[in-house]
Amino acid sequence: MPAEEEYLIKSLQRIYDEVDDIIEEERYELSRSVSKRYNEILEEFKEQYPDDEVVQSVERVEIPIMKGRQTPEQVGDIKMNVLTLADRLDINTDEFETDTSGGPRNVVRVEQNQSVDQEVTMESIMQLVDVDPQVQGDRDDVKELVQRFEAELEQDETDEDRLRQFIEEAKQYSTSVAAKMAIRALQAGAIGVLAR
Repeated sequence: MPAEEEYLIKSLQRIYDEVDDIIEEERYELSRSVSKRYNEILEEFKEQYPDDEVVQSVERVEIPIMKGRQTPEQVGDIKMNVLTLADRLDINTDEFETDTSGGPRNVVRVEQNQSVDQEVTMESIMQLVDVDPQVQGDRDDVKELVQRFEAELEQDETDEDRLRQFIEEAKQYSTSVAAKMAIRALQAGAIGVLAR
């Protein structure tokens, strides 16, 4: 494995682990430093894989400065985007639960005053289904699954367990599509989809 690819894999793992810790401990005040590191690694991925449409479609995630509270949605976006990138490299994300360095994780805190919103819509998910090579022979099935997911999301009483089931089912076809669905659910306020 080339050194650059190994570096990207280890970086993804560290970001995933840090995001997992933030979610578990509800320490969203640490999320801005992780988003900065994620955005840097994302740019390196895009340079390393310039012809990969899925990698190029993954977006930056900026955590705005918020007084009083931090929202978990952007942290969930980072987690799902890391899983999308890992999927493109065929990395087994089960290994992300362990620290590759064998030592404690260091979090670098960097302040920035920039905010960019990433809006995921049903249309953007459908566009991903159209270009994702993992979905090839199953496009119609995946599109139907996305439509059922969207219909559940639009219910007055959204069932987060059902949304999570749709996301898990989508993961069998494509982690990238499942990640976008999870982001869509988070943006609609269905935070329960992050539960393990």
